Amino acid sequence: MSDAATASAAAATAPWWVRPGLDVDPDGRLRIAGRDAEALAREHGTPLFVYDEAHLRHRCREAVDAFGDGVAYASKAFLCVAMARLAHEEGMHIDVATGGELHVALAAGVPADRLVLHGNNKSPEELREARAAGIGRIVIDSFDELD
Repeated sequence: MSDAATASAAAATAPWWVRPGLDVDPDGRLRIAGRDAEALAREHGTPLFVYDEAHLRHRCREAVDAFGDGVAYASKAFLCVAMARLAHEEGMHIDVATGGELHVALAAGVPADRLVLHGNNKSPEELREARAAGIGRIVIDSFDELD
């Protein structure tokens, strides 16, 4: 059986939770972007978060293509400097909900006008920080936030 046929057969029998960029090789080992997950865990320890950069970039571009400029990555899904930078590089705005998320996005080099502050428990200090940074959009959840 060719390598492509073996990979196809493995993908066809992969568990339901195996997503694009993931694969189960013929030995039943999970692979992420072609890398053996068990070997990664041995090398880096566990718990270990592994992301497929090419897949993330592709999904960001899909969102921008589908919804246009203004579509935002929800940082509550996962945020670190690298993820904020990646989403921005692929044309997305970043939706932040806290001063901490605002800090991470700015540290990643995301221009403040590409940020959206949207959270239901924004403190007066977070609102002041967002305005001082020049954040692009603030979603107001109550009239109290306008005071």
